[in-house]
Amino acid sequence: MGSHLPGTEPKVKTLCGNAYEHFEFSGSYSVHGEEQLPVYRWCRRTYVDEY
Repeated sequence: MGSHLPGTEPKVKTLCGNAYEHFEFSGSYSVHGEEQLPVYRWCRRTYVDEY
């Protein structure tokens, strides 16, 4: 796993068109093989400011 402690996963923000989709750690993990991966849930969308 990464260099952070379990349960302290960072929030994730991805650009999708003219908006950001925000995700936060759900509090659970999914095991795939020997890898324990954090499960994220969508929490909101924010729009990119236009200049």
